[in-house]
Amino acid sequence: MEPQGEQLVFTNVGSSGCDSVVTINLTVLTPLTGTMNETICEGESIVINGTTYDLAVTGATEVFTNVGPYNCDSTVTINITVNSVDNTVTNASPMLTANESGAGYQWINCPELTAIAGETNQSFTPTVNGSYAVIVSSGGCSDTSACDDITGLGFIENDFGESCVIYPNPTEGKFSIDLGYEYQSVEISISDLSGKLIQSNVYQEGRLFELKLDEAAGVYFLKIESEGKKAVVRLVKE
Repeated sequence: MEPQGEQLVFTNVGSSGCDSVVTINLTVLTPLTGTMNETICEGESIVINGTTYDLAVTGATEVFTNVGPYNCDSTVTINITVNSVDNTVTNASPMLTANESGAGYQWINCPELTAIAGETNQSFTPTVNGSYAVIVSSGGCSDTSACDDITGLGFIENDFGESCVIYPNPTEGKFSIDLGYEYQSVEISISDLSGKLIQSNVYQEGRLFELKLDEAAGVYFLKIESEGKKAVVRLVKE
């Protein structure tokens, strides 16, 4: 109720004991209410009116005291949304794939946690042995995966020395072999991980060889033999 013009009589007021008529006009303010909708990332927290929120909440209330020019209380409804990011990785060595789809990705070296230039796809196939992780960004949140070790890339055996190189590895199909020197009667063969022979050729003379692997994506064994020397390489087809 908001009385308007109600009169109260105060008797024996003042030093002369007179009566006093006082008119009362009372205004009742409507309750102050509000809603706070906040979004945080998993692992984060937010403090509202002295209460720490770190989990999803719908319909929680906080009472703020002495609000506004009349120092009234205010009841605020709190809705907290927690966004999470799947930071797990599938390790199909040597290919690593982030399990979160439709996100942003940055693959990094471990333990330095330095970004690998250009590696921003959901999947990443290292070209050298090492430890790798990915930063996954989604819905304004980011999280970093555990580090995965990749071993066994490149040369398994190499009698030709450092002058022998195979590039690119991984390859989309076409790749080159540079033995570093001219060799007579070079035999080059490719087999799958089960040992099944995919292709084999003998070249009478050469140093640089350009080949093509028309097979499904995966890991293959490339073997090079000449003049009593042998090299075996894990060749990655993307």
